[in-house]
Amino acid sequence: MLSVISALMHVPKNKKLSLQNEISNPEDLVYPEIVPLVNMTDDYFQKMFGASFLEFIIMDKKYLQRNAAMALGNCKDPVYVPVLIEALETQDEEIVRSEAALSLGRIGTSDSKIALEKFLSRDPSAAVCSEIRYALESL
Repeated sequence: MLSVISALMHVPKNKKLSLQNEISNPEDLVYPEIVPLVNMTDDYFQKMFGASFLEFIIMDKKYLQRNAAMALGNCKDPVYVPVLIEALETQDEEIVRSEAALSLGRIGTSDSKIALEKFLSRDPSAAVCSEIRYALESL
């Protein structure tokens, strides 16, 4: 039997969403620029996606950041190397740093290799270091 306390703890995730009849900037929400998403702050995430249907769909900032880093790596454009290096330096989430490392490996420039070698000895996460090693092997 479900207790009242137990029932209250299982409030649906969409309970906090307000009814929306329109989106003020649908292009910005539906088709955001990818580069700023990799290293976005919590404030930027809330400004762009908070209190919208996308916050409910995305669920967590780190997954959007990971996917953005993956997209940059798939482009294989060296112009994105500094953004991915910044992610290795600044992001708290392992999933974001791991994908930044893999993307640097896919881009494969000398700057990518230097950064990966640098962070291999600096990153405190064994999981991230494993991805860095894999990225270095793929160069």
